Amino acid sequence: MRHILIFIMLVASVSAHAQAVTAPQSPQDGGSTVQPAPKEPAGKSAPLFRSLSVNIDLVGPLMLRLSDHGEYQGTLQASIRGKYLPVIEFGYGKADKYDDDTRVSYTAKAPFGRIGCDYNILKNKLDNYRLVLGMRYGYTSFSYDMTEPLPENPSVDDPEDGAETESPSATAYSIAAGTTRSQIPDGGVPYVTTHEKLNLHWLELVFGVDAKIYGPLHMGWSLRYRKKISCSDYTKAPLYAPGYGDASNSSRFMALYTVGLQF
Repeated sequence: MRHILIFIMLVASVSAHAQAVTAPQSPQDGGSTVQPAPKEPAGKSAPLFRSLSVNIDLVGPLMLRLSDHGEYQGTLQASIRGKYLPVIEFGYGKADKYDDDTRVSYTAKAPFGRIGCDYNILKNKLDNYRLVLGMRYGYTSFSYDMTEPLPENPSVDDPEDGAETESPSATAYSIAAGTTRSQIPDGGVPYVTTHEKLNLHWLELVFGVDAKIYGPLHMGWSLRYRKKISCSDYTKAPLYAPGYGDASNSSRFMALYTVGLQF
């Protein structure tokens, strides 16, 4: 809830600032009339190459400060005739989680990347504002460690009839490949750590807004719907994937708030 409130406040601030910058003032108010955004010349199309934008996301670093996961992300986007906006997104995400109730800890960090294209749905492609729909393909390859306590009385399979029987101690617990045991000081409770490597592919549907604030300075936000399309096998489900977020879900929503320069 705290993250949602912060995001709403950011969106409200940029919207109010953009309106203040672009709202025309009448001579009676003591101000000069602001020139409207340029319109496309009749019978002519916008230039083939309109602009190049470099942006950074502000939500990811904020989440790193306020929670146990987050990411740093940059964007490079071109404008073709003001209509098509091919984009490359790249970043570095990390998580360091610990659950007091389950005593499960999880760590992961790795780079990620996305590639895709937006489409400006506004009629005037030369406007200082953009309202876009788009799609992304995302990929990350990362390693993660998950440490959890062994059950006090774990179950093992009976080799004769396949029935489950209660083992006399945690030492009979069968540990999967890629895991190690450890002891912690408080009471000698046995823990098991799983080391795994994962490749994750996903798609994103994008709806976003971009506005000129002053000169080359632009700000905007986008809503993302992410859907896994491919994931390598794992023993323990990853709790966080860089660039994707909560990897225990096959799909999720996310929001980005960006600031950058347009050339």
